[in-house]
Amino acid sequence: MSAPTETALGLTESRSAAGRALKVLTYLLVLVVFAGPLLALLPSVIVFLFFQRSFVHGLSSGALKG
Repeated sequence: MSAPTETALGLTESRSAAGRALKVLTYLLVLVVFAGPLLALLPSVIVFLFFQRSFVHGLSSGALKG
């Protein structure tokens, strides 16, 4: 086991296998948390891109007076 090292902020960082594993798991968790909303938004974006002309036409005709 190696000795703790000091980071740029003055914090000590352990380079043990458990510390590295925790860092990797945290990184993967952050990726999953950010990927979820992006995947949930994807179907809406695809539908909008497919029917974009209809959306714009509907907004334009609804905005006309008369």
